[in-house]
Amino acid sequence: MMAAAFVACQNEDVNMGHKSGETGSSKYEILFNSQSPYLDWYFGNKETFVLYTYRDYPTETVGKQRVTVARTEDNTITLNANVEIRLHDDYSLFRSHDTTFLALTRSAWINQGTAIQYADTFDVTSASPIDLIRPHIDTCTYLPSCYYNNFVVEWNPDQENQNGVVIIAEWNGCTMHQPAEPVSWANIDIVPDNGLATLSTGLFNKMPDQALVNLWLIRGNLTTQGEKPASTLAMLQKMSESDVSETLHLNPGMLVDLQPFMLGSGAVTTFSFFLIRDM
Repeated sequence: MMAAAFVACQNEDVNMGHKSGETGSSKYEILFNSQSPYLDWYFGNKETFVLYTYRDYPTETVGKQRVTVARTEDNTITLNANVEIRLHDDYSLFRSHDTTFLALTRSAWINQGTAIQYADTFDVTSASPIDLIRPHIDTCTYLPSCYYNNFVVEWNPDQENQNGVVIIAEWNGCTMHQPAEPVSWANIDIVPDNGLATLSTGLFNKMPDQALVNLWLIRGNLTTQGEKPASTLAMLQKMSESDVSETLHLNPGMLVDLQPFMLGSGAVTTFSFFLIRDM
């Protein structure tokens, strides 16, 4: 769900400093044009394991815990003309003493020979859930009408989160009174996690007056496991099959360097409203 909220970005074009693209019938534009670990993740192709809480105001505010995994299929790495390594991952997630752990086993076959295995357990630090403060959404104000200019959103801040909060405005063609249109559009921005943001009007580009908009707030912590992929690969490329086998048997942790993965936690909060342009 967290990845789906961001839009499954595959192709990207750069236009006026913004990143835009299309996935199937869905189109999107990213307003934020600086570096961000969120963008590194969404546009990257690393295997990822993310544990997150999800809140959908006003019906689901407790925050159910969910998992999204972007698995990498078995990957064959050609080191040189004589050596190939096939990598395969098995994993499980479990909780112990209020902490969630990822248990990962990576298997490697050198030229289809005997498997070398590396197993380790990684703890996943939970991201703080996002409590929506403003606009106030409850069963009496299920779908508020919100003016597009000077639209203020307030939530509980996380001063330790240096990655900021992803904000997504998504329109799927529905409006207050007109028949639904066959369109799906999302605008994406990133703001500091200080608990208060006046949303850029660009978040509502290509969305008409009285559009039914879904707004998503996402915070997350992401770390990459695998410290020296380039140097590890360069070292092994110079070796014979027997030397590669001996090196990896003695240092199985190098298998993570050969194919790094991302591990993280997140919090997703969403609500819907009618966008008002004409007062």
